[in-house]
Amino acid sequence: MGELRSAVDALAGLDPDELDGGVLGELITEMMRERDRLDALCHRFVAAHDRRQVWKAEGARSEKQWLGQHCRLSAGEAAGRAATARRLNALPQTLEAAAQGVVSVGQARVAAQAVRDLPAEALGGLDELVVRSGPDSDASQLRDSVEDYAHRVAPDSLAEREQRAFQRRRLTVRRGGDGAGLDGFLDVLGAETVLSALAPLAAPRSAEDDRTFEQRMADALVELARRSLDGGDLPDVGGAKPHVTVVVRLETLLGQDDTAPATLDRLGALSGEAARRLCCDAGISRVVIAGGSQILDAGRETRVVSPAQRRALAVRDRGCIGCHAPVAWCEAHHVIHWIDHGPTDLDNLVLLCPGCHRDVHHGRGQPARQPDGHWTLARRQ
Repeated sequence: MGELRSAVDALAGLDPDELDGGVLGELITEMMRERDRLDALCHRFVAAHDRRQVWKAEGARSEKQWLGQHCRLSAGEAAGRAATARRLNALPQTLEAAAQGVVSVGQARVAAQAVRDLPAEALGGLDELVVRSGPDSDASQLRDSVEDYAHRVAPDSLAEREQRAFQRRRLTVRRGGDGAGLDGFLDVLGAETVLSALAPLAAPRSAEDDRTFEQRMADALVELARRSLDGGDLPDVGGAKPHVTVVVRLETLLGQDDTAPATLDRLGALSGEAARRLCCDAGISRVVIAGGSQILDAGRETRVVSPAQRRALAVRDRGCIGCHAPVAWCEAHHVIHWIDHGPTDLDNLVLLCPGCHRDVHHGRGQPARQPDGHWTLARRQ
């Protein structure tokens, strides 16, 4: 035990900034490999600890509880460790190969997951398959081979896994300090459906599109939802078609000082700047109140940009004037904002995609008319 601690202490005493680049790379590779070996050995020892029920003598109710108490693991991490160790115990060749560094710990976990669904007589073949894959494949490639094997020897096993995954499906949206976090899980068919819908919307808009893949996927999800709302095919909610509702005071839209933020139905405060951006192409209802909440007048909803005007913009601009994104991705934007008395006519309207629209409202660009009458987005440094 002391030798292992001493070796780790020696590594901790090194200053990586003082090491030669080649030595640093070799050291990282070696540490990753040995970490995998240690992880595999740990699974072997956990399996023995569980099999002998050592945890019972120390007052724990299960291996999971003992791991949580003694190894500073969360309940979920402890349960996963105990389950993986128990399943790998049924694959002795895989466990030995992982301990020798021939198979990565990621590959070993893929094999352990398959143990749950395969009959006992199929485990020997699985064990041999994993060891044969060795260092020539990664965990993702091995998963494809394991699923192929599982379907051949036990066709129902894959269907059972899919059903379990379907029962686990979930999606939550939580408001954070500066946005909202999405957390969820989908079965493989549901995830494939979502990815198929997002893929065409997540494509780069042009050669100058500098968004990361993750940003493009996030934008695609929002665009997919926006199109569903605009299409009017969603079920009614409270007798009306669902839509994003923003409540904002006139003073906030005018950009006056010491005004309350706009508010969204579900996620609370929204900046006045974002509210102004939304008002470029939205349905607006006027509500006049007295005091805190007494409604004196609720005006009829009006569309700032009419359908006919939007069709004319599509013909004239042929997409976003900033990045040439397709018309369907674009919003109508007032060059002089309507709250600043800008007219809602074609000479004061352009099409912008959400990204370029945001740039304009953040002062990073401004629509400019060219001598030929076409509009472009003049970028600012």
